[in-house]
Amino acid sequence: MANGFVVVITGIPSSGKTTLAGRLAVYLRSIGFRVEVLDGYFIRRMVLGYGDTDFEPGITGRILGCLGWMARLLARNGVVVIVSGVFPSRESRRRLYKLLDGIDRVVVYLKCRIEACSKRDNKGLYKRFFNGELRVLPGINPPYEEPVNPDIVIDAEKTPPGEAVRIVVDYLKMKGFI
Repeated sequence: MANGFVVVITGIPSSGKTTLAGRLAVYLRSIGFRVEVLDGYFIRRMVLGYGDTDFEPGITGRILGCLGWMARLLARNGVVVIVSGVFPSRESRRRLYKLLDGIDRVVVYLKCRIEACSKRDNKGLYKRFFNGELRVLPGINPPYEEPVNPDIVIDAEKTPPGEAVRIVVDYLKMKGFI
């Protein structure tokens, strides 16, 4: 069985990570790949049992470990894994990449201003943060550190989801992943 690979999608909350991950998965399945999406929000709530607003560093570290371990396990068994999560610090992404050591990966950064993300926020996280109901909101507190040399940077304010999928697919083709 051939090894899979991992697509890591990072950006601040409401930048479009979950949307891109879902649409990319649909495309890759349509051309015959086995694909799993590991979404930080889903892992936080459904697998680890934390609430929508549990963003404390210890909790975030457990989520990151879970995502990295599951992605590694799936990819080494021939599955294409799409991991979507904020991963606000360079250190958090370094830890994730260390868990994926030896696994082919592509890093996609969805660049989007806080103002734009707060307008499209369907979970109300930004409103709760700015109203003082949340102490921690990755991307603001702690601040989001942009990735150094991601494979792909997509301007999430100007790029529609379908076009974002095309950009990622073109890159995966160019690098021989698909």
